[in-house]
Amino acid sequence: MSEKITEKYAAYIRLFDKDIFQFDDSVEECLQAIFKDIDIRTQEQIVNKVIIIHKLLFTDKKDYSFMCMELLTAVMVCVYKYQGLFAGSTFNTSSYGGLVTSSSNVFGDFFKDKFEAINLRQSYSFPNESSKYILPEKANLYGAMLFTWCWMHSERSILIQHTQDSVYTIISKNHKELIRFAEIIKLMQENKE
Repeated sequence: MSEKITEKYAAYIRLFDKDIFQFDDSVEECLQAIFKDIDIRTQEQIVNKVIIIHKLLFTDKKDYSFMCMELLTAVMVCVYKYQGLFAGSTFNTSSYGGLVTSSSNVFGDFFKDKFEAINLRQSYSFPNESSKYILPEKANLYGAMLFTWCWMHSERSILIQHTQDSVYTIISKNHKELIRFAEIIKLMQENKE
């Protein structure tokens, strides 16, 4: 994978605004992990599909975590045949909603390490409720991705939340739009097969 992934897909990246949700993490590193071991032709096909769907669904600029989630979702559906993100799919901390345990998924360890480094703090506010974790206040790309991925699943054995008026407030509704994106990419993939 080229170190210049952001140059190769600059037209796609320009659809997003890096200033909406600011974090210190490297977007290039995240994109490289998402596309790890995927041939260039397949990468380009995925990015082209993602651009078409993004332009059809969204007119306003989105943040960079949204971009990473679009590409991650497209790769999970198109390459790894992931069936989650829809009714009946579950999210739990052991597999991070299937993200780190898919048998053919080569980036699982990368994301597991990033997710574990977030250091979610557990909240015990309501007994007999699902386990509830709060994201740290400092903006983090992988925190935003984990938060969004969790909320894209209809059934959660845990809840990942943010404190009110935190840096994550701006991306807290991304999961609703990404579910629509996931449904369309899944339909496109089914029609291709």
